[in-house]
Amino acid sequence: MTDRPAYHHGDLAAALVAEALTEVRVNGANAVSLRGIAHAVGVSPSAAYHHFPDKAALLQQVGMAGVEILEEHLRMAVESVSGDDAAAAVDRFVAAGRGYLGFAVAEQNLFRHMFGPLCSTPEGHRTDTGAFQILINCLDDLEIHGLLRPGIRPDLELLAWTAVHGAAELTLQSQLTPDDLTHLMATVTRTFLAPSPSPSPSA
Repeated sequence: MTDRPAYHHGDLAAALVAEALTEVRVNGANAVSLRGIAHAVGVSPSAAYHHFPDKAALLQQVGMAGVEILEEHLRMAVESVSGDDAAAAVDRFVAAGRGYLGFAVAEQNLFRHMFGPLCSTPEGHRTDTGAFQILINCLDDLEIHGLLRPGIRPDLELLAWTAVHGAAELTLQSQLTPDDLTHLMATVTRTFLAPSPSPSPSA
């Protein structure tokens, strides 16, 4: 009989989520079965069912893990921009958008799963996550520097998120090219920012 790893209390649930996360990233959520994940981890299906009543419950946890990965991806993108001036604030906002798009392209299966029906909530999608807070912080930074158009700030994070998320979805459907995305980010940024003041005429 094959030896199976011994799990302390709480470890097995994490191991099942980690294995399911790997499966989703490689083959998509439809490839996941709770029995298959249990076998891959080296435990009986009954042990897996003790932690997750069905595949949907396991995949919901995978979606939450995906949001944490997205948050780290965005954090790294934003933190790659140094400086505290207005130009750095703009660059961080653009970096966040590009980071979101880059995550969607690099993690297509996970991205689709995170925003699929199994991961939806009655309150709507994940606007209370660390990833969403990064976007809010970027917009707040633009406002602090006086860069946003007057009156545009309330709920601007929702507009920014839907614009970039929509672009990500269209990219995964091969409807947008990398050049399109570059133009999109430039257009979104121009739309949000206040026009630069015209230089004063010389006396």
